Amino acid sequence: MEREIPTPGPIKVLRFPADGTPPHLLTLETLIADPPPEISRSQIGYYHTMLEHLLDNDLVRHVPNVRVFWTAKAWELRCVVKFRYTNKTTPDLNGGYCLLMTDAEEGLQANRYLSNEKDTYFGDAFVLKEVGYHWLPEADLKDTVGCLLELRHEHLFPEYENVPQGILGSSILEVIRKDCFDNHVKPEGPAAGSVSGVPGGSRDAPIVLEGESSGPTK
Repeated sequence: MEREIPTPGPIKVLRFPADGTPPHLLTLETLIADPPPEISRSQIGYYHTMLEHLLDNDLVRHVPNVRVFWTAKAWELRCVVKFRYTNKTTPDLNGGYCLLMTDAEEGLQANRYLSNEKDTYFGDAFVLKEVGYHWLPEADLKDTVGCLLELRHEHLFPEYENVPQGILGSSILEVIRKDCFDNHVKPEGPAAGSVSGVPGGSRDAPIVLEGESSGPTK
């Protein structure tokens, strides 16, 4: 049984405008961007060949269409950073998320929410909530190539659910700054928006940062 590519559709995401105006939810259509060529098992001589495709060689292909907010180069250099949000007081917000941003600079404004004393990030950034990934029931853990193919599909074609409304009153920005970047981050400049967890804001409960792990569920 082979994995099916997700069907594109509308999804609610959280947007961090580069100019520092308030973060907000908006609905965007997802799309399948340039489906990658299939990799035949017969072409794989060593498992590290597949590992290379799990690194920077393969862009995430199922993504929201944010091209209206970016330049063409920004879309080409898009990247996704995954993280997990866990807060005991808001269990409905807990789960796996990803931060969609770009490595491009030209023609984009520095993002005042994500830039810090060490690095400057450009353009609007978007947060998506992922649907939990489940391996195929017949997945053979002893089949190294098969497992890597599962991991590659998980990376290329994540599925999403609507970001909850309550995320606007959460400390998710603080989690992003701690989990997706270095711990010593410092905002580049004041931002008009307010998301709990921004320096100077309050937190409802301690945040637990958890690293993402991939593998079959028991």
